Amino acid sequence: KHFETMFGPNWSEQTEPVEVDAISEVLGHALDYIYSGSIPELESQEVLLGLLELSDCWDLSELFKSVENQLIPTISLLTYEELQRIGERYHADTLIKACEQFQEDNAHAL
Repeated sequence: KHFETMFGPNWSEQTEPVEVDAISEVLGHALDYIYSGSIPELESQEVLLGLLELSDCWDLSELFKSVENQLIPTISLLTYEELQRIGERYHADTLIKACEQFQEDNAHAL
């Protein structure tokens, strides 16, 4: 959807720079995904969260799903509430369910 709008019939080249609110590593992985259709297993939760936001903004649903699944192993006692809030913000249903399951499974420690 994002790219259809950008490069659709009303597309014109801009002379002004385009502002992109993402760190270079996130952009690099997003562009790799666009060209290759996959991303490597990433360990940085910060990069994964950036990719979740960018894939939502650019309407890259398969990348979004992949990032959601890579975020699940990063759920911990320290991160589950934040990840659940982020999941709700981006309608990341798989991530939300995983956070709810983590909360249920670890109720004794919360």
